[in-house]
Amino acid sequence: MLAGGCATGPVNERDLPIEKRLFSADTSVRADAFKEYRAFKDKGKNDAIDRIVELFSGESDPDTQMRMIIALRELKAGKRIIIPVIDSVKKNKDTAVQTTIAGLIRESGPAAEKDVAELADFLKQERWAVRMLAMTALGLMSKKASEAVPEIIISMRKSGDDREKYDTGFNTLAMIDNDVAISAVIADIKSTRPEIRKNAVEKLFELQVYLSPKTRIKKEIMPALIRALYSKDENVSGYAEEALKTIEDPQAKKAVESYLKLGRRLLTTFMKAAGTSMKESFEAQEGKALDRIKEYFIKAGREREFERLRKKEWE
Repeated sequence: MLAGGCATGPVNERDLPIEKRLFSADTSVRADAFKEYRAFKDKGKNDAIDRIVELFSGESDPDTQMRMIIALRELKAGKRIIIPVIDSVKKNKDTAVQTTIAGLIRESGPAAEKDVAELADFLKQERWAVRMLAMTALGLMSKKASEAVPEIIISMRKSGDDREKYDTGFNTLAMIDNDVAISAVIADIKSTRPEIRKNAVEKLFELQVYLSPKTRIKKEIMPALIRALYSKDENVSGYAEEALKTIEDPQAKKAVESYLKLGRRLLTTFMKAAGTSMKESFEAQEGKALDRIKEYFIKAGREREFERLRKKEWE
């Protein structure tokens, strides 16, 4: 009994607003709410979705959040919910919810072009889950997310020795521009950070084994691998030797080894004919890779930032 003599009792879920009934734990209440929702005109439907998203941002219970995500999926909420659900992960640490959000983003399709800047801004967050979901959304946008390329490359610096995080950045770049993705890996052979150099060398070996020969930029992988395998930097050459050992398919491993030996002979012959040294050849490739990266920073009006990054990461 409350002050004033008013008695309270359990809330009847059927009296709740439709946005709450749509993710009710009571299947009967939820079914009736969906039936009511389907009778709405577009504005009414959009308003209900917006209110669920608003509630989702303030909800902390993982079970309730999961029901909300399922409701949004069934309602085919679309791209408009991508930014709010990613933003919610700044506070939510439940991995099951994060995984379900990733699925919802993929089902929602490419985000609106106006959202690229905000998605790129998420990549500045320290929490990996936020960055991962933002990259999921950016990758789906393909070339329309080119504005975010500088931030993706910067975010890859945060991967440390976690190869999965480095690969996520690479895969996102590759969905936007395969050439700049491979250029970023080639540039990272000279990273000032040992763990990034290791990630880059391992990625190049993986690309050599699995990338289609028809991929235009694949021809640049072989010189980069030769550069790594025969590097005067013992760490880099050590990473290359270890990466070569991890190729499980004996035929693939033999093919890569033969390719590298042949490639080194051909490269040496070519350089002698051209009057250049191996060092000069590698420096030319490195310069070409950095130029591709620089183009995206210039387009984004961030040329000075690129120069700072070059000095900090690749010199």
